[in-house]
Amino acid sequence: MANPSVLDRQGKPYLSTDSDHYGVPCLGRGEVWMKGASVSSGYYLLQAKTEAEFGADGWFRTGDIAIWTADGQLKIVDRLKNLVKLKV
Repeated sequence: MANPSVLDRQGKPYLSTDSDHYGVPCLGRGEVWMKGASVSSGYYLLQAKTEAEFGADGWFRTGDIAIWTADGQLKIVDRLKNLVKLKV
């Protein structure tokens, strides 16, 4: 769950070894990856997007940033990319 090239709003990388998220104790932070029978095998007729979002080993990179809370819950706290485009 760690991608050191992704930075939080303080310019620090999200790391699986982090123990603090803006003053909240945590057991690691980073991008959520999923793998398994319930996860899609790719985007329909979009090979380039599939290759960009799915690793060669089958892991799907969701684009969600999460922390593991002290009681073992996965809490989504940020997003790698904005999904909403604002009209300028």
